Amino acid sequence: MSTNIAAVAFISKEVDKPHKVWPRTIAFVGGKVTVYALIGGLVVALGLQIGEISQSAIPAFVFARRALGPLLIVVGLFMLGIFRLHRSVGGRLTAWLEERVGERRGALPAYLLGVAFAFTFCPTLFLLFFGITIPLAIASPGGIVFPGVFALGTVVPVLGFSTLLAADAVNARALMQRVKNANLIIQRIAAVLFMLIGFHEVVLYWLL
Repeated sequence: MSTNIAAVAFISKEVDKPHKVWPRTIAFVGGKVTVYALIGGLVVALGLQIGEISQSAIPAFVFARRALGPLLIVVGLFMLGIFRLHRSVGGRLTAWLEERVGERRGALPAYLLGVAFAFTFCPTLFLLFFGITIPLAIASPGGIVFPGVFALGTVVPVLGFSTLLAADAVNARALMQRVKNANLIIQRIAAVLFMLIGFHEVVLYWLL
């Protein structure tokens, strides 16, 4: 959520000109999707044999589904703050790219900002992407598109904000402050849902 708020802050520059919101938003989303699709697509491709599901696809799928439950529980614990890791993967590269973007405006800086934020993997995001999405992608037909779809999922809040800003329906600063205040509640609700789904997967694929 923190990177999405930063993205909205960038996109909402010159908020008095709503017609500039969507070009920046699309560019930002494009930057994120580019990185996730390239990295994830490469990892998925390496897990396949000549671009097709290998003969081990069924065992791989079973393994992925068995791993899904425990991983969702771990992700939920991270989101609740029971486990804490303060370092994020790609933080230095992100900071370097953000510095290059600076106070520039327009579609290209927004695209570069999307690229920068795509390299920031907090522990929760890292587990969701490499621990859950990638194994499921390797075990699924058409899984090569999963990383790109995952990237789109991470920017849903930005798309929602952009829709409201483009329609000139809200005050950007006030809305972002409300989201910051609600972030902890949203995170806890998501954590509980992840853990419930995780326990369901454990019962289904480990105990039955």
